[in-house]
Amino acid sequence: KAAEQGLAEAQYNMGWCCENGLGTKQNRRLAYRWYERAAAQDYAGALYRMGRAAFFGLGVPKDYAVAIDCFQQAVEYGMARAQNDLGYAYEHGLGVDQDGGQAAALYRKAAEQGDSTAQNNMALCLLRGTGVETNQAEAIDWFLKAAGENDADALNNLGWCHANGSGVETNVAEAAGWYRKAAAAGHAGSQRMLGIYLLEGQVVEQDEQEGATWLERSAEKGNADAQYRIGLCYAEGRGVAQSTSRAATWYRKSAGQGDPDGQYRLGLCFLEGAGVRRNERLGTQWLRKAAVQGHNEAKSRLAECYLHGRGVEKSYVAAWQWYRAAKR
Repeated sequence: KAAEQGLAEAQYNMGWCCENGLGTKQNRRLAYRWYERAAAQDYAGALYRMGRAAFFGLGVPKDYAVAIDCFQQAVEYGMARAQNDLGYAYEHGLGVDQDGGQAAALYRKAAEQGDSTAQNNMALCLLRGTGVETNQAEAIDWFLKAAGENDADALNNLGWCHANGSGVETNVAEAAGWYRKAAAAGHAGSQRMLGIYLLEGQVVEQDEQEGATWLERSAEKGNADAQYRIGLCYAEGRGVAQSTSRAATWYRKSAGQGDPDGQYRLGLCFLEGAGVRRNERLGTQWLRKAAVQGHNEAKSRLAECYLHGRGVEKSYVAAWQWYRAAKR
């Protein structure tokens, strides 16, 4: 009732409920309409949500020009999230001319207001020298501030910095600790790294079961390398019950994202009928996809396929060419 009577905050809240399906069926188009009504009364949060909707095409057609206009209006009210997102647009040249300096300035404004995403972005600018002079020490400070808010990206980036000695001394054990925190916060990349560490047992105490668990969580979030690696775990029975069919399923997901390791392993599955119905033609097709990306093992196996006519017409010339390519 309050929204219908024109109360901007209530209209914004109605938009939020419609956007997120809270107490009503999710309807992003209707959410946008409520945000429009609140924005007409200069409600900054509504302007920002309209900008996000237009930026990502949520309920309305993607339109960077509309998004930028909404973000700029919200920025005039000092809204940190809008400052951060407008900074992102400037950093990547989305709807505006690319401008690293403008991006960094906006990130800093939002970061100083305590926005953890902006703090992480500001740290990345300082680490890479995007729009500002490189300053690794200050970058670490901003990462730590964002990490204090449990920002998963910042936690992951601190892991990377410790693993690679960027702004801090190289300390892989310390990196593992940050990756674990980021993994617990849901960061797919950190879940992958923690899984690898636990499987290998060189940085932390080996625990194949926990390692496979983290890899599968990362894989479920769409990390292509994790999908390939958990496929290996299922193929070899490392930390999970051995299952060639589940291995093939994960290889297929990884391969579908263009990962050459996943493509190679899926190719082998089809060649040998491991976890899938044997299909040598499909096997060589996946091997070729991996081979053209520079996967040397795939090149060698593809050469063998040409040599013996498996899935392709026998060709000594093609076999020699792929063998030669694999040795380069």
